[in-house]
Amino acid sequence: MDKKWLVQLACRALALNLLLWAVEGLTYVPMTTLSLSHYARIAVKTAFEEYYFRYYLTLLVTRLTVSVTMFVAAIWIYRCGPTVEKFLAPTEE
Repeated sequence: MDKKWLVQLACRALALNLLLWAVEGLTYVPMTTLSLSHYARIAVKTAFEEYYFRYYLTLLVTRLTVSVTMFVAAIWIYRCGPTVEKFLAPTEE
């Protein structure tokens, strides 16, 4: 087996793992959005309700950011550029 072929195979496997992880993170978005909309509809919020509104807002933004970042990383790794190739198969010096 060629070394470049093995590196490409590892890149594709890692990219698939990141892609599935990103999609799994997006499965929680509807539940978080529902909770966020519940607390957003309350006109006069108590400290407890304000805390949970900010909590679900932060959770939603974090989940979306992490999923998008992992998706971009999966695309970058899938292309298996020279930087990724050097990382996965360093030259013996």
